Amino acid sequence: AMDLQIVALDVSASVEEAVVAERSLAEAKDITLENRLPAALPFIMADGEIMQRILINLLDNALKFTPTGGQVWVDGRMGAEGVELSVVDTGPGIPLEERARIFEKFTQIQGRVGSRRGSGLGLTFCKMAVGAHGGEIWVEDNHGGVGSCFSFTLPCEGAG
Repeated sequence: AMDLQIVALDVSASVEEAVVAERSLAEAKDITLENRLPAALPFIMADGEIMQRILINLLDNALKFTPTGGQVWVDGRMGAEGVELSVVDTGPGIPLEERARIFEKFTQIQGRVGSRRGSGLGLTFCKMAVGAHGGEIWVEDNHGGVGSCFSFTLPCEGAG
């Protein structure tokens, strides 16, 4: 069980903080890293520190597996369940048969080597943290066809 300190959180500021934190890693690999959130998303109800860890984990993974010269960005929209955030990359993507288990402890995709070795716990943490906030997390293909899109929902202020 996570001890959450839920507050009304400016999702745009949280995303920008995470993007700034990961910028030097992106620049070292010559990867374009962008915050593409639309203006005027509502505040979310979330723990600010946990929210940062979720975003940093997802951005870190995207940067780890995206090749030099690629792109990583954060996008968002209002969804039926609240605010939906997505970390999108132009890396190799997640094979369909791996998607169900990618959020399990110590799981890493066979034959996939990123620029740094991971523990296989980052996505497990993200799933637990998003779930503790009452949201969902999933992965699908990047809508542009190349790479991955990790999306998650969080309740917005005044919802429920």
